[in-house]
Order: sequence, then C-alpha cells, then structure tokens
Amino acid sequence: MKKGILVFLIFIILSGLSFSQTQTSTVTTTKPGTVFVLHIESFSKIYKSNFEKNIRAFDDTFKFGSSLYHPIIGLNISCYTKTSQKGLPYPTLANRVLKELLPLLNDIILPPKTSVNIIIMVQEKNDPFLGKTLFISIPYQAIKDFIIKKDQEALAKQMIVLLETDRLNYQKGAFVSSKYDWEWILKL
Repeated sequence: MKKGILVFLIFIILSGLSFSQTQTSTVTTTKPGTVFVLHIESFSKIYKSNFEKNIRAFDDTFKFGSSLYHPIIGLNISCYTKTSQKGLPYPTLANRVLKELLPLLNDIILPPKTSVNIIIMVQEKNDPFLGKTLFISIPYQAIKDFIIKKDQEALAKQMIVLLETDRLNYQKGAFVSSKYDWEWILKL
C-alpha cells in the first residue's frame, strides 16, 4: 500500500514537472538597466562661481558641500554653518544662500520636473546630533519662472520648507514655525 502511494506521488510530481515545461512561458518585457552618470560639468558653474566665497564673506564658518543629483530625489545641495540664532539656522544666511544660488541654478540644465533641495545645517561644536537643519525644496521650473518674472510670492508658495521635522507655513512674506520661536522673512 505504501509503495502504491509513493509511486502515485512520484507520478503526480513528474507529470506536474513535465506539464509545467510544456506551458508557454509568459514573456515579460523589461527595460535594460541604465546607470545614471553624474555629469560634474553640469554643476561646475556652482563650484567655479563666487558662491561659497560670497557667503563666507558674510559667515566665515560657512562650508559648501558637494552637489548630488538623482533622477528621483532631484538635485541636493548641502551647506554647513556654525552661525545660528538660538541654535537654529540664521534667516539672513538662508536668504543669502538663495540669492547666490538661484541665478546659478537657472543656468544649469536639469530635467523639467526636477526638485532642487537645499539643505542648510547648523553644526554644533560639542555634539553633531544637536545641530539643526533647514530643508528647502523648490521645483526647478519655479526657479526658472522666478528668474524671468521676479515674483517672490509665486516662488515662496511653491517652496516646501522644513525646520527639522516641522513644516513651515508661508504667510505675508515670511515662513513661520509652529514648534520653534523662529521666523524667516524671505528677501530675494
């Protein structure tokens, strides 16, 4: 009896295997994988410009990090400083960074739906985990429009600004925080 069950199971397994090999396989069309290459020459205008030098004249602790572009997250530009207002990024510094960067970003050719992310981080001497971060995200097209029309209000309404994890609200020319005693009057 056991031999019969065993032979029957082997027969079912073998017939299942042969049946699966005779089935037509579904053809899946896949795109070939491409490796994104960062073209440094696209960002050389920022590095060759007086951007860092001009900001350092205002804030001698200012450091400019490398630019990174990824097709999904967009262009990331990192800035570091020790200048702070109650431990938070100094609003005048944010304005100066934007004033210097926006014309340069207008000259860089990026895909139309790219978002430009500017990160301004205030470093703390004693503990790097106590630093605060101002995150600014601007659609690339909004920068192009701003350079032509000089409409600060239209640009500000398209900006996403976060101080740490708190999204800042824009009203009457200023970004204000609900968590921090901090106000950034946008002046471009």
